[in-house]
Amino acid sequence: MSKWSADISNDPNADFRLYIELCEDQEARACVRRDPMGQLELCVYEHQAPIRIPADFLRTILISAERDLE
Repeated sequence: MSKWSADISNDPNADFRLYIELCEDQEARACVRRDPMGQLELCVYEHQAPIRIPADFLRTILISAERDLE
């Protein structure tokens, strides 16, 4: 079974705004960040195989993002 993790970081290409990177087995798969209007968005990185993010993990991350990302 895959191990998922989430790390808060900042994006030097976006004025160092915070985002949460989602990794599967230490490989970056997606991120959660705020768009220019302040809404949360999930950005899935391009991969050839489908990415299946566990719903409970994603829900926990989105709740955290709503609270922690400015």
